[in-house]
Amino acid sequence: MHAYQGLRLRSRRLVLHIQRFAFSTATIVMAGLLVLAGCSSKQEPTPQEQKAQAEAEAYEQEKAADEVAERPLPYTVRFTVEQGGRTVGSAESDAGKAGAKETAGQESSGQDSSGKEASGKDASGKADAAKEAGQAAGKEAGKRAKAPKASDAGYLAGKMDGVSQLVALAKRPPDGELGLERRARLDLATAEKLMRSEGFYEGKAEMRITGAETGKATVEIVLHPGVRYVVGDVTVLYQPKPRVPKDLESRAKAIFPVHDLAGVNEGEPATASEMLSGVNALVPTMKKNGYPDAKLEEQHYYLDRRKRTLNALVLVDPGECATLGRVVVEGKSEVNAEFIQRMAPWDPGEEYWDTRRVDEYITKLRRTGLFKNVTAVVVPGRDGQAGESGKDASQKPVGVKVEDAKHRTIGGLVRYDTDTGFGVEGSWEHRNLFHNGEKLTVTAPVSLVEAGVKAKFVKPEFYAHGQQFLASASALRERSDGYDRNGVSAEAGVERQFNKVWYAYGGGLLDVGTIKSNEASEQGYSVYGGQFKLRRDTRNDTMNPTSGSNIQLGVKPLTGEYDGSFTAVGTVLSMAGYYAPWTNPKTGEPDDKLVLAAKVEAGSYHGAPLHSIPPSHRYYLGGAGSVRGYGYQQIGPMDDENEPEGARSYQLVNLETRFKVTDSLGFVAFLDGGMAYRDEMPKFDLDMDYGAGLGVRYFTPIGPVRFDVAVPLKENPNPPLQFYISIGQAF
Repeated sequence: MHAYQGLRLRSRRLVLHIQRFAFSTATIVMAGLLVLAGCSSKQEPTPQEQKAQAEAEAYEQEKAADEVAERPLPYTVRFTVEQGGRTVGSAESDAGKAGAKETAGQESSGQDSSGKEASGKDASGKADAAKEAGQAAGKEAGKRAKAPKASDAGYLAGKMDGVSQLVALAKRPPDGELGLERRARLDLATAEKLMRSEGFYEGKAEMRITGAETGKATVEIVLHPGVRYVVGDVTVLYQPKPRVPKDLESRAKAIFPVHDLAGVNEGEPATASEMLSGVNALVPTMKKNGYPDAKLEEQHYYLDRRKRTLNALVLVDPGECATLGRVVVEGKSEVNAEFIQRMAPWDPGEEYWDTRRVDEYITKLRRTGLFKNVTAVVVPGRDGQAGESGKDASQKPVGVKVEDAKHRTIGGLVRYDTDTGFGVEGSWEHRNLFHNGEKLTVTAPVSLVEAGVKAKFVKPEFYAHGQQFLASASALRERSDGYDRNGVSAEAGVERQFNKVWYAYGGGLLDVGTIKSNEASEQGYSVYGGQFKLRRDTRNDTMNPTSGSNIQLGVKPLTGEYDGSFTAVGTVLSMAGYYAPWTNPKTGEPDDKLVLAAKVEAGSYHGAPLHSIPPSHRYYLGGAGSVRGYGYQQIGPMDDENEPEGARSYQLVNLETRFKVTDSLGFVAFLDGGMAYRDEMPKFDLDMDYGAGLGVRYFTPIGPVRFDVAVPLKENPNPPLQFYISIGQAF
């Protein structure tokens, strides 16, 4: 078709050039004859002159037609669905901007399907005719056939608008009516494919092009869907017949459906997507329930034109039942293979095969930061015999192929807060210290508030799945309005993850050194004790959460020496929640374009007076980590010199509205409030110091860079403005 049209256009142009040459030659010859003969212009034209003039006029007409054929032709598009002689749905698009609408037929507008005016009586007659046609089609198709209604077929117009070539290219008009017709014919084929995919297997489509002579055409694609087919007989055959262990018999019907597919019900509209989804779900379901080698052998679909049904026959090889077995590691790695195997969240032979557990394991390996790439591989063969591990199935090995990432990192950090000034921090990290995923991080902070060195050690899979050993130590010099401290501290404990959301931690701590407060001269202190935490974390992202919550309860029993011996129990309860009101249409996940975040926290010390607790272990509020807009440690009890004393209890509220305008840029509006008390228990009232402000977030692969500007909401603030630069969300 394309070659024919191009040849036709070139032939037309060749004829025009020949005519132009012939006309020019004839004109010159005629002019010479007239001069030689001395003829007057007033004389009647000779037959030769009349012929030359006619040829000139024909040439001009052909030239004009050729120019029109090559001129870009803008157009508008309408998709119309007609059923039983009436319109049941339409969608219009203008230069790619479409809006779909459902109609109950043309009776309400008084127009027939071609857009001409019709009387109410005619429209009513058309409605009756459509009703009779629908009833006749339903009767002819039998009880299982389903004649389409407006709600069934009307949406086809909107779907066409989304897949149309005419709409997609509307901003690039074709050259003339031939180019427009070519696009429309492509849409005709698309329309018929769309109708078949939605169960309208007898659907036809036609096109109407009008107004091309005006310089802007209207293209109407009319769909005649006909009777909608429904799901008929669906049969799934399993060869060989699956062997089902006793403890899976209760789920056998769900694992091996014979006539029932997920989302496919007999007598319901037969859409291709739902039928294919139901068939394609068979094998994944088996692989999640103990049958790792299941595969789809054959699938056949056929139409029953008499009953208007779509039928399916599917053949599946279920394979042998298996349990999750040992892990086989492939690829060269500096990480011990035994450690990689130990990270598997199952014991060989204890669980039936489940691809979700394998995916969970792969994700766990990737999150360690030890590997650049981790992929699952198929390991042939089976281990052991059925019944050896208490399950009536053999073990299937799980294969993983790993590729190491770099295990050492050197980094730096610069931050600035109005209240604490500039701060820099250098860091060094090794993520595979003893070849079993041990992580050692050493940092050296230097600022007006603290200077020294910190170290943190993590050993994963510590004697059990989901359990890790944590240790930290520091040697710091601290200078603040509340106290000056020189000391060393250490803490060690074990954190255990019980499931995807619950965590528990238990450990001991030590802190010794010298400290000078506003109430006492420099003296030695020592603190010994333990720390226990229970956490429920459902956040979808720890660095930039958009949904879920993080609830944590911590208990810290302490004893030691400072201004005499003391014994106290500190308790902290923290709750943070995140909510995104919109959902990303592509991923189905919460959309981070708008996130509402809130956090409430409270803490208290019981068992010791305030002056007996070392100042470095008391509670302080104010600054980037608590109430923005106030100086560091500037909220709470003050001494006679208006210097912070620290507190035995506190309460804190943080509220944020986070807007993301691009993938890398966002803004935040926030309100913080808090108060610290000398009493053992916070007052839990609204009489707190509040700060408010705005922030900018620049999102990077390691987390958002944060810049916040805040003001204290109280009279005569000093200073009146605070700003903070750091990494990560405030909470």
